[in-house]
Amino acid sequence: MAQVTFLVGGQGGQYFGMGRKLLESAPEFASTMHRADDALHVCTGRRFMPYLYDERRQLADPCDDLTLSSIALVAVQVGLAEVLASYDVRPSTLVGNSLGEFIALVIAARLPLEDAVAYIAGFTTAAEHRMSAGWMVALIDSGDSDLGQVLDEMDATVIARNGDRHAVVAGVNSAWAETDRIARESGLTVSRLPVNFAFHTAAVAPLAPEVPTLDLTPFQGTDVVRCSTGLTVNGDLLDDAYCTLRGPMHLLESVRGLIGGQHRVIVDLAPGGGQAAILRLAREGKHVFSVMTPFHQEREAAERIAEQVHHG
Repeated sequence: MAQVTFLVGGQGGQYFGMGRKLLESAPEFASTMHRADDALHVCTGRRFMPYLYDERRQLADPCDDLTLSSIALVAVQVGLAEVLASYDVRPSTLVGNSLGEFIALVIAARLPLEDAVAYIAGFTTAAEHRMSAGWMVALIDSGDSDLGQVLDEMDATVIARNGDRHAVVAGVNSAWAETDRIARESGLTVSRLPVNFAFHTAAVAPLAPEVPTLDLTPFQGTDVVRCSTGLTVNGDLLDDAYCTLRGPMHLLESVRGLIGGQHRVIVDLAPGGGQAAILRLAREGKHVFSVMTPFHQEREAAERIAEQVHHG
């Protein structure tokens, strides 16, 4: 049987209505969604499910309420992992990217769901009050530009460099117009993420007191690799959680350390499958799957993954 790695993502790929079909058809997914919704209500008085499944919202509308979308990302990825477990698809390793580092700890049974919701809601609520407005944008080079040179011309922080053709940059609002102009004139594809703050930059500094040490339960058999450090979580404390929000993300480097001669299936749990797309663009990994998309074909994707894991 193949080794399985789950990629657990953060802000950027979320959209209104994500997971709707699973909510209606998968009891394990629905249970996780409601648990997370109740946990958020306990600690903040707010709920993310009415926001996420508001019938007035269109797919193209930015799902950018920081706290509500963050907890939605927790719930849908933990719930999706449970759906995959019902197909006997379980990871030996989880790679957490940005906010996904905390979510991966939940999936690995190192952090209770309710504790994760309270912790994340704490620093996202603080961000909405303490951080300056900003932006995060993905840039893709079709192959006709020198991406590195273009990035050097920008007044922005490179928060992820994923090979020669993909990068994510962030900055404050005053730098957006010039960054956008340089990117488009250089022939890059520009995709602004539904995030109104420049995470992974110096703008995160006011959040340092809101990201305390996390107490973890003992190791349960599933490794968690952090894209902020490239290292596996060891011990029963996460004492540098601030690094998750402040430092750059190293997705490719974190995944490359796992890909060897063995048959490995890589599954992107994040909505939209952006991490899987990055790996394909960089030609990293042979069996790379995304699951949750606006087409609501998560069951079909889970069946294909299970076939590859058990019979591929």
